[in-house]
Amino acid sequence: MRVVRNTGYIKRQKRTSRILVWVGVLVLASTILITQFQPDWILFGYGLLILGFIVFSNGMQESTKWNGKPRADEAIDDLLRRLNDRYTIIHYPEMLEKKLVGRRPEHVLVYSGGVMIITARGLPGKFKVEGNRWKRERKGLAKIMIFGGDPLKNPSIECVEQQRVLRTFLEARGISIDEDLIEGLVAFPNPKAEVEIISSDLAVVTAKELYPAIRDLGTEARLHAKERDQIIEVLSQGNGVEGPITLPQQSKGTKGAHAT
Repeated sequence: MRVVRNTGYIKRQKRTSRILVWVGVLVLASTILITQFQPDWILFGYGLLILGFIVFSNGMQESTKWNGKPRADEAIDDLLRRLNDRYTIIHYPEMLEKKLVGRRPEHVLVYSGGVMIITARGLPGKFKVEGNRWKRERKGLAKIMIFGGDPLKNPSIECVEQQRVLRTFLEARGISIDEDLIEGLVAFPNPKAEVEIISSDLAVVTAKELYPAIRDLGTEARLHAKERDQIIEVLSQGNGVEGPITLPQQSKGTKGAHAT
């Protein structure tokens, strides 16, 4: 499998998360100073306390997402590395288009059968999906912990939005492909994640199910080579983009892996 990785974007997200954490700390510290030296400003201090907590918690979540090992893109690469070079995945495309509204896709797989958006959640734990409603099972202290990174939110709705945004972006760049050639799935690449699927309009897979799900998409050439190259090119723009780089088909210490 070939990989394009926007390392410049990753570095910027890491830097932003650190800034958020420190801003949150400073705001929380200022709350203490206000309550100590300006007791008449107590209501203002409470407002700062809430603001500081929100900023700090968001910073911690982002920091865990972008600094954790492995990151979602690294985990996906390791799970899909057995695919051959007919598959190219672009991680964190910037999609430099000012008119785009909505959440950009973070992992886009381009292959002969079309384009697959992978909406990933790197969280461990147990999850349940019914339709487009998601629930994370928590017990004990886990119920109040909010610094776990990569919050669940609603990956189903997010995936549909990412498909729409990608289609709009490609059309703005003069690339028009059939609507059914852009698909999406929700993936939990963390091996400690379990998902109970009651019902779902989208495919939902765990770490061990991701590779079979992609492999079973088939090899029918519904997207011409020229179109694939155009899509990969426009999704690989930006500063600090690396690739396409061909991954070795087995990770270090792994033997007997075969390409499909």
